[in-house]
Amino acid sequence: MSTNQKPATRRFRQMRLREYSAQANVCIHANIAPAGDPLVPRHHNDGITRSGYQNIRGSEIDSGLEIATEVDTMHDIGSDVQGLSETNKPWTPGNKYKFDFMMQTMFGHTVTVYSSAAAHHGQQYQPGGNLLTVTGAAAGRVRDSGSDEWGRHCWIALGGKRDEGVVFITAYRVCQERHNNPGPLTAFSTQYTEMKKRGIKKPNPRKQCLKDLLKLIQQLRQRGFRPALMMDANGDWNHPTDPDEDLKNFISEANLVDAFYARHGYSPRTYMWGQKRLDYWLIDPGLMPAVDRVGYLGSHEGADTDHVYGFIDWNTEKLFQGIINRPIATHSREFLLAQSDKVKPFLEELINQSEQHKFQARTFKLAKRFVEEGKSTNNLSMYRKLYDEVIKLAKGIAAKVGRRKYGYMRSPELTVKGRMFLLYRHIMDCKCRSAPLTPSIADQAGKLNIDAQCILDLPMQQLRKQVHSRRKELGEVQKQCEDERME
Repeated sequence: MSTNQKPATRRFRQMRLREYSAQANVCIHANIAPAGDPLVPRHHNDGITRSGYQNIRGSEIDSGLEIATEVDTMHDIGSDVQGLSETNKPWTPGNKYKFDFMMQTMFGHTVTVYSSAAAHHGQQYQPGGNLLTVTGAAAGRVRDSGSDEWGRHCWIALGGKRDEGVVFITAYRVCQERHNNPGPLTAFSTQYTEMKKRGIKKPNPRKQCLKDLLKLIQQLRQRGFRPALMMDANGDWNHPTDPDEDLKNFISEANLVDAFYARHGYSPRTYMWGQKRLDYWLIDPGLMPAVDRVGYLGSHEGADTDHVYGFIDWNTEKLFQGIINRPIATHSREFLLAQSDKVKPFLEELINQSEQHKFQARTFKLAKRFVEEGKSTNNLSMYRKLYDEVIKLAKGIAAKVGRRKYGYMRSPELTVKGRMFLLYRHIMDCKCRSAPLTPSIADQAGKLNIDAQCILDLPMQQLRKQVHSRRKELGEVQKQCEDERME
């Protein structure tokens, strides 16, 4: 077969199988139902960063449609970060221009990174490949990007607070092993050939993909970016009878979390012609608190393909807040700077312990190494180790010095007067709107042994006086409580 022709062996087989199934009225594989959290409509300033992922089984930028279905899907679903695998396109300047033009037509400012193996002139099909695109406000956070020269993965790093951020990675891991006798025009054969050229003995593209992804994740973590990997892994690490041990070990070694399984506790199938889950969201454990929703759509929701669409709705503020130097909430602090009786012993103990740990000498020594060697992996590792040691020491001393010697009890009188004032104010609100009493008002009135309906029936002028009187009573009690606390 000429390299200019697109091999359709797999699609042809599937089409023949569908035709046979239709003629025989036999359901070979049932439709896939949505799984996990439901996809909710987007609206302006919803505080969500939506990321989606799908194996599209070939880009449709040359289908003759004004807008390719994968781009149209992004618009309909409202994704800000979109990963696409098995694009099956040689990402030449011409093909990139077509996709970029469609993205700009639909979204305006976008940033897209592509990955595919090298192609011959005029070649229209290149097996495998990935694409990752960012739109909207997220596009303004782009700090760096990169792609694999063999088309196995690509990534975009988005900046957050405190010189940190999140790196989204899209990856495609081939499904064949060498003993499966893959054809010459497959992603396996392309990667196998390139690995042989690089001097890799006995290449195994499936294992090498995970190995190189692990190395990439470690490098990006050193730069302060937490990974969010979207991948068609062509394997199920949690399958009850046939688990993918290589994938399972990779997840453990990379210190990643299966976002869907961690949230919902089961693994749905994601491939129309199989019974396993092949498509994953593997994320840094520190990103789990930022996950608001994670799920898969059902069959025929998304691009025209045999893999279902997966998505995560991130809380934007939590996703990009960073973890270094994050201030502790006031109510969670051991003590405040205004408490001089605790600040002084804290500083004395901290200075004493810092001298024992030789923090000053170690810091100057490390600073000199940065000047001489720059941001090497070893220097960054030593910096993080020293930083963690200082933080842990400070927290330990703060916990020791800030121990409360006395408990705290709320004033019963202040509580009652406060509730009384709020109750009267809520009743007046109903009076102003000619509305009936709410269940909440009835509940509060019952706790305070007050007939709320009688109060509601008072003339507005008298009711205002009652509210003013309750406010005055609350103010008097607040003054007394403040004096008692000062004593």
